[in-house]
Amino acid sequence: WKMPTGLVNAREDITEAAVREVEEECGLAVKFESVIALRQSHGWAFGKSDMFFVVACSPVVPPGTKLGDIVLRAQESEIEAVTWRTMDEFSNEEFFQGRPLFRRIMRACRAYADGSYAGLRAMKLGHGLSDREDLLMFGQHDEEVAAADASD
Repeated sequence: WKMPTGLVNAREDITEAAVREVEEECGLAVKFESVIALRQSHGWAFGKSDMFFVVACSPVVPPGTKLGDIVLRAQESEIEAVTWRTMDEFSNEEFFQGRPLFRRIMRACRAYADGSYAGLRAMKLGHGLSDREDLLMFGQHDEEVAAADASD
């Protein structure tokens, strides 16, 4: 088993790509919550550098529906099957055990799930140089510092 993955489209924020990929691959509507981990590698696909974001999303559960009643739907062109897995079931997959990078990612995912790690939040903000808003990812401490700076 693997988590939903995919490529970011041109002019698409990582937050939007994560939501789109989960919907496409699993048939599940989600809301972006946090970046849990980021892996950078060089010379992988097409000889280019690659950045792999591991993100947390929360399911969008329609009113009157229980999460367990939502039927997942595999994207047949890319995915053989989808299923609900607990964090322990997923993070204890044999694939992760002999791979230090993936074991560390799974530890970060478990810490996020148990509330001991918040990851990076994302917010679109203007920079004052044009009307454009850029995506900023920041840790919780940064937000607390900004609130303190604003009150000075």
